[in-house]
Amino acid sequence: MDKVRLLALKIKDEIESKRSYSQIEISRTLKTRNDLSRRDKALITEIVSGSVRMQGSIDWMISNFARQPLREIDPTQLNILRLAIYQIIYIGNIPDYAAVDEAVNQSRDKLGEGVSKFTNGLLRNFLRKKKNLKWPDKRDKVAYFSAFYSHPKWLVKKLIDDFGVDECEIILKADNIRPNISLRVNTIKTSKDKVVEELKELGMTTKISPYASEAIIIDEGYFPLNIVDMGHVYAQDVSSMIVSLALDPIAGESVIDMCAGPGGKTTHLAQLMKNEGQIIAVDKNKKRLDTIDSLTKNLGVDIVELMAGDSSRPLNLPKADKVLVDAPCSGLGVLSRRADLRWQRKESDIDDLQNIQKRILNNSADYVKSGGKLVYSVCTFTKEETLGVVDHFLKSRDDFVVDDIGASSALDNVIVRNNQIQLMPYDENSDGMFISSFKKK
Repeated sequence: MDKVRLLALKIKDEIESKRSYSQIEISRTLKTRNDLSRRDKALITEIVSGSVRMQGSIDWMISNFARQPLREIDPTQLNILRLAIYQIIYIGNIPDYAAVDEAVNQSRDKLGEGVSKFTNGLLRNFLRKKKNLKWPDKRDKVAYFSAFYSHPKWLVKKLIDDFGVDECEIILKADNIRPNISLRVNTIKTSKDKVVEELKELGMTTKISPYASEAIIIDEGYFPLNIVDMGHVYAQDVSSMIVSLALDPIAGESVIDMCAGPGGKTTHLAQLMKNEGQIIAVDKNKKRLDTIDSLTKNLGVDIVELMAGDSSRPLNLPKADKVLVDAPCSGLGVLSRRADLRWQRKESDIDDLQNIQKRILNNSADYVKSGGKLVYSVCTFTKEETLGVVDHFLKSRDDFVVDDIGASSALDNVIVRNNQIQLMPYDENSDGMFISSFKKK
C-alpha cells in the first residue's frame, strides 16, 4: 500500500477519534518522518487538511451512494471513503483509479474483504455518476450552501443574516481555499533578505506581504522546519502580525500581553521593541506558558516575563504603557487554516465567548497607564464579538476613548474604517481579524 495515503488515513483517524486539531496531528506526525520527501509531506497535508475542510460536502456525496446512514459506517471505513473522494473531486493530478485502488486496499487491510467490496462498489458507482451529483435545491440557500460549500447550517444561516446572501457565499468560498503559509522573519536573529535566499536555495517561491514588512508568503503545503528550529522564522498569519503592528510598541516600553499563548504575538512585540523593554505574558494554561518559554528561547527573545493567571479576573500586575488583549474567540475568521473548527464550534459558543471577552477587556483596562494604549483583537467577524464587545466596553469605561489605529505608518496598506480594522477571509493572503484600539485618558 502507498505509505503516503496510509499515513494520511492514520492522521485522519487520530483527528476523528481524539477530536483534535488537524494542524497539530499533521505537524506532530510529519516532524519525525525523515523518510518522507517534502513533496510527500505536502501531499499528506493537502489530503488530510482538505478532507477535513470539505468533509460536509464529501459526507453529502457519500450519503447519496451509501445504503446505510453515515453513523452506521465504521469510522475508519468512513475516513477511507472521505480521503478517496477528496482526491477524486478536489485534487486534479491524482488519477481516479489510483485513489480507488488505494482505498480498496486500505479497506481490505484494515477491515477485511467484505468491507473492501463495499468500498469498491461505492467508489466505482461514484465515479460513474460524479458529473451529475445531486445537491440540495438552490432555492434553499442554507441547505445548498451548507452541503456545497461544506459549512454547518447554523453558520451559513448566521452569515446570511449578518452579511446577506452574496457576501455569505464569498466568505464560504474563501474558507475553502487552501491557505498559503506565511512566515514572520525574526529580525532579532536574521534579515528578510537572508531568509528569502534560504528559501530560494530550497527551491521555494516567496512573496512579500503588502501588509507587514516582516512577512514572507510561500505557496507550499509544507516547508522545511529547520529554519523554524534555528529561530529564523515563525509561522504566523499576516493578520496576526497586524495586531502587533496596531499596538505599535517601541523599544524600552512596558507591555502586557493578556492572552499570550502560544506566544506568536508576544514574540512579535519583542521583535518590534528590538528586544528592549519589558513584556509580561499572561496565560492561565501552563502548557501554553511552557510553549511561550520555549519559543522565546528559540527566537532569542529575553525581555518576556511569564505569568500564570486568568485575565478575566483581577491580577497582581503593574500598569503598562501598552496592553494587548488578543481574546479567545469563535475563530470564524480562520476556517481556511483551521478547517476542523467549523465542525467543532457551536452557535451558542458566540454568546458565551462574548461574555468572556467583555470581562477580559474590562479587567485588562485596569493595567493601562494614563495616556497608554489598549488593543483588542479577535480572529473573527461576528458582530457580537467585534462591535458588540467594543460598544459595551466604551459604555462601561468612560476613562477610555477610541484611538487612531491608523496613525502607525506600519499600517499604511491596511484598510481602516471608523478607527477599526476588520480583515475578512477573502482579503488577499489574510485570515479574518478584527482590531480596535483605545487610549486611556
